[in-house]
Amino acid sequence: MTTRTRPTFRPLIVVVAVVAIVLVGFVIWRGNQSVAEQDRGKAAATARCIAALRDDMRTTFETKGGNSVADSEKLAEAAQFTEVKVKSAELTDEQRQMVQNQGNSVDSIDRAWRISGALVIPGFARSGATYGPNNTFACRTVVFKDGSATVIQRQIN
Repeated sequence: MTTRTRPTFRPLIVVVAVVAIVLVGFVIWRGNQSVAEQDRGKAAATARCIAALRDDMRTTFETKGGNSVADSEKLAEAAQFTEVKVKSAELTDEQRQMVQNQGNSVDSIDRAWRISGALVIPGFARSGATYGPNNTFACRTVVFKDGSATVIQRQIN
């Protein structure tokens, strides 16, 4: 009868497998954390941009379009923001000055975002005094370290 000896490398394989799994898990976790850090403030910046543009539309519809307050509100709320692109942006010295003019410190800026896309206003006919039914928009929005956001530039074409 022959006796088989048990290989001694089996525990080593288990240890190597466990270490590999832990390393892969750490790399995946850190990668997800990095992506989240890159997108920090993106949603807040986009929401603030759209809210500011809706406010601009309401005011324009009332003052230049001759619409009632209620009609202006309906038109602004019905506006559809599509093809929205959000990209990290650098601020110019002029834009930094705008941040300071709004009462904020430049040191408190976490990120700046450039937001653009298409703007459709359903049921609205073109008028020389206001927007057309199909427009484009652009914003430059700053997100601060406390999570708040402010729009420093915005435009509807």
